[in-house]
Amino acid sequence: MAEAKSRRSRKIADYPNPDLGIEVDISPPKIDRPGIYAALREAEVWRFDGDREQILIEHLGEDGSYHSVDASEFLPVRAEEVRRWVIEEDSRDESAWARRLRAWVRAEVVPRRPR
Repeated sequence: MAEAKSRRSRKIADYPNPDLGIEVDISPPKIDRPGIYAALREAEVWRFDGDREQILIEHLGEDGSYHSVDASEFLPVRAEEVRRWVIEEDSRDESAWARRLRAWVRAEVVPRRPR
């Protein structure tokens, strides 16, 4: 992609499709977002379901639709872990929250990565 940017390519085919989409939107959907992501061949989408206060990790299936899964294929995290940091952790002091998150990633997530 850096190569395409450096030559200022205008061809969409020169830019890879995204691997991961994270959606943060608190308004009711007025468009078919999953359909748009599927058309982009976005392999994984993370969504926040505000009604159920739940994080959903969804993978694009062979049938072109998204299916909820327990864990990400791109980052070694589970949906309930993401939920903890987005919903349950005290984020009033953003700097303290970010320090705790970084410490958790170093202690818990980094060791899970395949070597």
